[in-house]
Amino acid sequence: YVVFPESDYWIDREAYDYCVKTMDENHLDLLVFGSINTLYDDQERVCKEQRGEIKPCILKTQKECREKWAELMKSYPMYGSSDKIYRLSIIRDHSIRFPDLRRMQDGVFTMRYYDCISGFAAVDRYFYHFTMHPSDFQKKKIPKDFIKCAIVFHQTAISLLEKWKLKTEESERILGNWFTEIVILAQTDYLPKGEDVSFSDVYQHIKTINNNPYVHCFYQRYGQIHQLRKMEQAIKNRLNLLLTILAMRTY
Repeated sequence: YVVFPESDYWIDREAYDYCVKTMDENHLDLLVFGSINTLYDDQERVCKEQRGEIKPCILKTQKECREKWAELMKSYPMYGSSDKIYRLSIIRDHSIRFPDLRRMQDGVFTMRYYDCISGFAAVDRYFYHFTMHPSDFQKKKIPKDFIKCAIVFHQTAISLLEKWKLKTEESERILGNWFTEIVILAQTDYLPKGEDVSFSDVYQHIKTINNNPYVHCFYQRYGQIHQLRKMEQAIKNRLNLLLTILAMRTY
């Protein structure tokens, strides 16, 4: 087996013993476990602790794994790699590698790996611990090609559904909802930052995303009216005050 824990977080001592035993007993190729997000203040006191959503299940055939995949994609733990255990022989036999992306590479890797498995389990044991401090938010940098990374992720997901002949209205809706959230995130939370950022900088950032051919096509294909209203309202709520401040500063 192989795991990909991140160096700035931590995992319970008994985690891998439990997971390996579960995988051996059930002949599984992939196992995902729960995580806890802990936010600290400047004095290293815990401000907030939140458990990631995870629904326990065991799937023991390739057919089951593929039929349940779109449903599993509703759960955030399916996107990362640090809260999972993979079978090394599958990675080697199929030459599965992390793609050359600056974000979401672990999600694409996991999807490519999932294409090759015949047994999967999600367990409601919260072994993995994400820790966040105020300085982490200040240092956080989002690459300019963030939306392009999201497009690769979305394309990989759609291609798997087509390969498995499981591309349905429901599965497309699940992936469409996810991509909608990413577009909202890219347009609101990942705006240009700094004292020298102007109104035109913010406007250009949003315009560049909207003019992306893939995003434009997505609006046309998946942009059902309730999703577009949701996106419109989210952008309006988050940008209104910022744009006003920037406009006053600029003019």
